[in-house]
Parts: sequence; C-alpha cells; structure tokens
Amino acid sequence: MPRFQGASLGVSLPLFGKGYKAQHEAAETEVLISQSMAEQAQQNITATHRALLHQYEIGQRQIEYYREDVLPSAQQIRTDAVALFESGDSNTGEYLEALDHHYQMQEEYLIAIRDLNKVIYELRYVTGK
Repeated sequence: MPRFQGASLGVSLPLFGKGYKAQHEAAETEVLISQSMAEQAQQNITATHRALLHQYEIGQRQIEYYREDVLPSAQQIRTDAVALFESGDSNTGEYLEALDHHYQMQEEYLIAIRDLNKVIYELRYVTGK
C-alpha cells in the first residue's frame, strides 16, 4: 500500500469577466454577420434564378418562332432559288445570294438553340440539378 495518498480539487473563477463578455459579444456579432451574408447570397441566387427563367422563356419563344416561321421561309427560299437557277431564270450571283440567305437563317436558328442550351445549363447549376 502506498504511504501517501491525496487528491486535489480546484475551481477556476475568472477574475476579469469583461474579457469573456467581449468575446461572447464578438461571437454573436460574427453569427449575425454570417446570417446576413447567407441571406444576401440566397437573394442573389433567387434573383439569378428568376433572370435565367425569363431568358429560358424568351429562348423557347425564339426557337418556336424559328421553327414555325423562319425555317419554312428559308427552305422555300432555297427551293425557289434552286428551281430558278436550274430553269435559267436566275444567274449564279442571285442563286448564291439566295443560298447564303437560307444558310444565315439556319445559322441564326442554331445560335438560338445554343443560347437556350447555355441558359439550361446555368439553370441546372443554380438549382443544383
């Protein structure tokens, strides 16, 4: 058996309470700032989401317009240009100009599709899907 046994018990009391109070207030302020920043970030995301939805709707209408009006007109221009050129009623310059117009319309349609796809990818990024 050991000859000496003992135990120690201590209580720590802060002598200067103002230091702890200041740290507590600073922590509360940091929490408020963090909450404010989170709310601002959420508002930014919401605004971005709304803007992207608006761009999506515009892109959808634009593609619909191209499919219903522009592309059929472009095809008719091409068909007429080929027919006129083959019949000899049109020269090479007019024929090439008509084909250029036809291909420009198709290119604009493809650009509209590309732009809509970009908006879709951005929407997926913002919504996390």
